[in-house]
Amino acid sequence: MKATAGATEAEIWSRTIRPEIGDLSPAAARELLRLRLADIDAERVRELSGKANAGTLSSDEEQVLDYYLNVGRALEFLKAKARLSLRESSAPA
Repeated sequence: MKATAGATEAEIWSRTIRPEIGDLSPAAARELLRLRLADIDAERVRELSGKANAGTLSSDEEQVLDYYLNVGRALEFLKAKARLSLRESSAPA
């Protein structure tokens, strides 16, 4: 299946999460800001990134790194939405 304009995974996540709209409750926003990769996964990302920079990443490892990067992008969209939600909830009306 061929990707079409406006249909990358990151663009789909962005349209789904809508990080530019701060409509989360403060409690939900704080919980989302606590999310992060497990230590074992963060270490694997560092390992795979190092191999990618050295040009020694296998095609299977490249796919795994892509999975991690996709999860990271989704987390960043969620965290952007959470930060905006907290800012907007504390702004004077």
